Amino acid sequence: MVLTSLVGSKWVGAFSMLPALSEVQLSDCNIQNSTLFLSFANFSSLVVMNLRFNHLNPFPIWLVNISSLLYVDLSFNSMQGSIPLGFCKLPNLRLLNLKNNNLSVSSYQLFTQSWSKVKFLQLYNNSVHGKLPASIGSMTYLTHLDWSSNYIESGIPSSISKLCYLEYLDLSHNNLNGKLPEDLEGTNNCLGRSPLPHLQKLLLGNNQLFGMLPSWLGQLQNHVELSLNSNLFHGSVPALGAFRSLSILRLEESKLNGTLPDSWGQISKLSLLSVSSNHLTGNLPESLGKLSLLEYLYVSSNRLVGVVSESRFSNLLQLFNWKSYIFIELQIANI
Repeated sequence: MVLTSLVGSKWVGAFSMLPALSEVQLSDCNIQNSTLFLSFANFSSLVVMNLRFNHLNPFPIWLVNISSLLYVDLSFNSMQGSIPLGFCKLPNLRLLNLKNNNLSVSSYQLFTQSWSKVKFLQLYNNSVHGKLPASIGSMTYLTHLDWSSNYIESGIPSSISKLCYLEYLDLSHNNLNGKLPEDLEGTNNCLGRSPLPHLQKLLLGNNQLFGMLPSWLGQLQNHVELSLNSNLFHGSVPALGAFRSLSILRLEESKLNGTLPDSWGQISKLSLLSVSSNHLTGNLPESLGKLSLLEYLYVSSNRLVGVVSESRFSNLLQLFNWKSYIFIELQIANI
């Protein structure tokens, strides 16, 4: 049943005539009291519940009793309080989207539950706190995990290597203050392939992660975006020449040193490269001029030298001038 943009509670009467209701789509309907559902509906066949963009409060805790649910979207509401741990025990749940609320829960409590078949777990911009436990590796069906803009602490456990189907991991804008694991636990978990073989986006920016960048980052061959910016990483930058699919590489605002690898010129799909505000030295590799798709280059606040010319960077749209530290808008035909 789809009643999008229906105002208030006019939809209530319709539910009493649908005893075998399997899908509810009530996004942006100005619903303000989630307890209205309790008085009339039998949800034993419900598979989809979409109540995003409303004003739900309190949290509709009765949802955790509907064992048939596959898809729950309560994002963009004004909910406060705790996330019910009962969601972890729903045997058929595949997707839970609670982003943009003000819900609180311990990450340890969430990940020590079963989450037997969940693929998509979206908790962006809430108040999730605590450390990521090693038990995160038990969520073997997980493909999408976004816990950005929360209060997650400490480091990232090596057990993430057990998430063989993980495609998207976003833990940016948290309080992570540990190291990335030097070695991933049981790298043969995914049938002997490279670690995290399906991972396309790893977003860990705006934390306090420190230490050297581990070598396994260079083995993530299906990567499209690697954003480790605004941390405290030190040491040399990784080669990453195997990243044939990488489009966005963000390493700015850290403490990386040494030179830029010449092998970066082999990342043929790279469109954005940002290494500004580090301690990099040496020449800007000539091989970067081979990157025909490169449009954005940020290299300011380093000690790099080199020439950026139209002949070498024919598609460049934006550049940080590393000599004057002034942002320059560039036209493709007039660099």
